[in-house]
Amino acid sequence: MVTITGAVCLFLWLFEGAKISTYLLHEIPWFCFALALAVADYWSKSRGPRIVAVAVVGFVIFLASVRTAVPAVRDNYHQRYLPAALFLRQNASPSDLVMGSAEPVFYLGSDWHVLDDILMGTGKIPATS
Repeated sequence: MVTITGAVCLFLWLFEGAKISTYLLHEIPWFCFALALAVADYWSKSRGPRIVAVAVVGFVIFLASVRTAVPAVRDNYHQRYLPAALFLRQNASPSDLVMGSAEPVFYLGSDWHVLDDILMGTGKIPATS
């Protein structure tokens, strides 16, 4: 199990070029499986107080819950996305070039000229109103 988990992590580290956190989706099941095996082994062989195994699993569940709850509490949709989309709708027209990430298309519609260039690396200059 350690070999498989290590091989998956090594493969993603060496051959996945973006190195972004969304690829943790491929590693987390292996980590959970390894944790389950380790806890089962620790529990069955009575290597120490069982509260240690319960505490480790509880801590992992706590971290996963916090990792899910914090973005939900931040509510970036209502705090950032909607105000920016409303600003664009009020201050720009569909013929204007909007540069940035592609998210405004979901609110503005596909008839708007949105250039998905989050790093602003194309050299184009958007028109100003």
